Amino acid sequence: MSEAQFDQGVAYVRSWVRSNPGWHRCSAEQIADMLANDADWTTIRLGGWLQSPDGELIERIVQAALPYPVGLTTRVLVDGIKLAANQQTERRRLLTVAAAVAGAALIWFLATS
Repeated sequence: MSEAQFDQGVAYVRSWVRSNPGWHRCSAEQIADMLANDADWTTIRLGGWLQSPDGELIERIVQAALPYPVGLTTRVLVDGIKLAANQQTERRRLLTVAAAVAGAALIWFLATS
């Protein structure tokens, strides 16, 4: 991940935290749902964030975005971001598989017609 991408991640988390002042009272699952419904979230590609061991990169981004001391709230936000990123990746994977199946069905249909 480049420094610019890291900075983009930090800026996004800071903006999201400001826009959702009660986030620290939410579970990781609730945070993931909130992120999934955020229009800006869909524009951010997080696959690279997840490739670091145990989401280390996500943790570094969250720690850079939140003021010290962050304590337990960091863990909940990190876990929520991980869940949302996994859901985003899984949705993209399913769409890719669906498109491949539809393409194969179309080719088969055209070939047998």
